[in-house]
Amino acid sequence: MRRGCVYLVALGPGNPDLLTVRGLTALRDAELVIAPAGVTTALRAEASSNAAWLEVPVGKPITPDDEVWTHISDLLSQGGTAVRLYQDDPLLDLVGVQEARAFSAAKLPFELVPGPSRLLTAASYAGIPLPLDREPVVLAAPAALADAGSRSTLLVSISAPGEMHGVSEALIRDGRDSASPAVLIQRQASPDQVTHSGTLAAFGRDLPAGDTGGVLVVGNAASERGDLNWFERLPLFGKRVLVTRATDQASRLSRLLQEYGAKPVELPAIRIVPPQDFSALDSTVERLDRYDWVIFTSVNGVDSFFDRVAVLEKDARAFGRSRIAAIGTATAEQLTAHGLRADFVPERFVAEEVMAGLVERGIAGKHVLLPRAELARDVLPDGLRDAGANVDVVVAYRTLPAEPSPEALRRVEAGEIDIVTFASSSTVRNLVSLLGGRTDLLERSFIACIGPITARTAADLGLRVDLVAQEYSVPGLVGALVNAAKERCW
Repeated sequence: MRRGCVYLVALGPGNPDLLTVRGLTALRDAELVIAPAGVTTALRAEASSNAAWLEVPVGKPITPDDEVWTHISDLLSQGGTAVRLYQDDPLLDLVGVQEARAFSAAKLPFELVPGPSRLLTAASYAGIPLPLDREPVVLAAPAALADAGSRSTLLVSISAPGEMHGVSEALIRDGRDSASPAVLIQRQASPDQVTHSGTLAAFGRDLPAGDTGGVLVVGNAASERGDLNWFERLPLFGKRVLVTRATDQASRLSRLLQEYGAKPVELPAIRIVPPQDFSALDSTVERLDRYDWVIFTSVNGVDSFFDRVAVLEKDARAFGRSRIAAIGTATAEQLTAHGLRADFVPERFVAEEVMAGLVERGIAGKHVLLPRAELARDVLPDGLRDAGANVDVVVAYRTLPAEPSPEALRRVEAGEIDIVTFASSSTVRNLVSLLGGRTDLLERSFIACIGPITARTAADLGLRVDLVAQEYSVPGLVGALVNAAKERCW
């Protein structure tokens, strides 16, 4: 990105997946982000953690008299970059046009980054066709709707909260048929999207969920969304899914859930921290090539181990002749990211399967290293010792209870969670602890576990387990939920 520039970026409905590549790059590189109030957490997560984030009122342009303007001007004079986010394309947004002209007049370098229009995005996510060759399409502000095009024009407009009754009356008064098909799309392009179909007359009287505003479509195309309504047909659409993984690992599960229409609610039940003492771990790294096998049981184990490899100024060559086993494809993939390929990955991602596979490969008399969490089952090391192996277990990391998100915790306590996911036994134990032992708060939720060991922990703590993934991985867990949704298991 150019230094000393403010980028005027369309954020659209707030879904970071819908940002243009140029807009997303600008957001990630910016040292200052100015956003309309109420921007989604997911979008904020895309910005640099070092970026200053300022919220400004919706609909109010920044002027040279504002403190925010001074921040922008000072930053640009030092060669920094800023991003100004708009709810619509900056040239379709009145505030965007006004600010662009003000930046130009002040000779502040700026770039207009086009992006998804809220109006067109809403139509796409509601499955409403807008073919220009069939009937004219007019994108209009609410105040201009009555004068926008002929009575046969397809109208698309933003309706602010409380405006629907007046807009409907104005259109009918202007000659629109009161029976004209109409659709109001609220909270568009999000798992909370609600689409109301009806007529102008019906919308003028009342709305089932109240007049909270949204995108209004009036015209024949509004009645033709049946076969194009792809978004609301996603198998997990609208489901609030509790994600209990550690913060730095939650994003992968959350993103997969979003692909199927779910709304992830992240309540990390654990946090990953280093060992209290590195001496044992560092000692094994220094003499790593004396081991015949090194077994990694999780992504956390891989990352924590390689953190120390880097601190000790070593790299993948430190493994020398050692062969490597990995439990799970995600663990194997993380090893690949560090320049190593696992020699053995069991078909089933449990310790018992690793043990059986290594016994088949002649583990007796071999030296085995097992870097793992401080609290873990001893099934694998005990079984390998029984098979004649010399096993060293070393603590690579610890799992501790996480600080709960107040909003996520409130949703659990209010019974607003549809599905609870557990990806490890520690997430089960710590979530129950966060809830003060009140497992009754999860009685109405569908509980899904990544594998049988996690499910056993949940059952032992008094939870009803509704689903256990057959493939013990994050994609396997999401796939099992999708299949359950298709079979209408809830």
